[in-house]
Amino acid sequence: MGATNGLIETLKDLGQEEKLELLKRIEESASYNESVYHGCCRSVLKALQIHFGLENDVAIKASTALGGGVARTGEGCGALLGGLMAIGLAYGPDAMEDTRTSAAYQKTMDCGMKLSDRFKKEFGSIRGHEVQKKLFGRHFDLRNVEDTKEFRKSAHKKCEDLVSALSARFAAEVILDAFQEKD
Repeated sequence: MGATNGLIETLKDLGQEEKLELLKRIEESASYNESVYHGCCRSVLKALQIHFGLENDVAIKASTALGGGVARTGEGCGALLGGLMAIGLAYGPDAMEDTRTSAAYQKTMDCGMKLSDRFKKEFGSIRGHEVQKKLFGRHFDLRNVEDTKEFRKSAHKKCEDLVSALSARFAAEVILDAFQEKD
C-alpha cells in the first residue's frame, strides 16, 4: 500500500502542539501556493506533498485540469480534489487491484469519504459553485473572462485563505488520523 510513506511514519508520534503547528504550516503553504501559482487543486496537493513527503511531479501535472472545480466548471471544488489526490498518494494502491479485495483501495476510499464529509460540513457542499454562493453570495463562471476577472479581484483571496487552506488542513488531519489507526 502506498501509505507506508517514511515521512508520514515519522509524524505519527507528534505531540498535540507539534501537530497543530504542522497543520498551520500546511494551511499556510496551500494558501501561499494558491496566491502565487493559482489552481486550487494543485495548490492544496503540493502543500500536502511537501509536508508529508508525497512528492510526485506527475500528480501535480495531472491535477492541473481539476482547478476551478474540474476544468473551471465549478462542479467539484478543486481544493477538495487536491486533498483527495494527496490521500490517494498516501494510501492508494501502487498498482491496479480488485477494489473488492484491496485493503489500500478501501482505506483510501474511507479517508476520501471522511475528507469529503468534513468539507461538506464546513462549506455546505463539495461543488465549487455552491461553495462560492455560500461564501460570496454568487458563483463565478470561471470559463467566462469577465467573471474570472471579477473573481480574481473580489473573491480569490478568500478562496486562498479559507477554502484552499482549510481543505489542505482537513486532508492533513485525515491522513494523520488514518496513519495512526490500526489496519
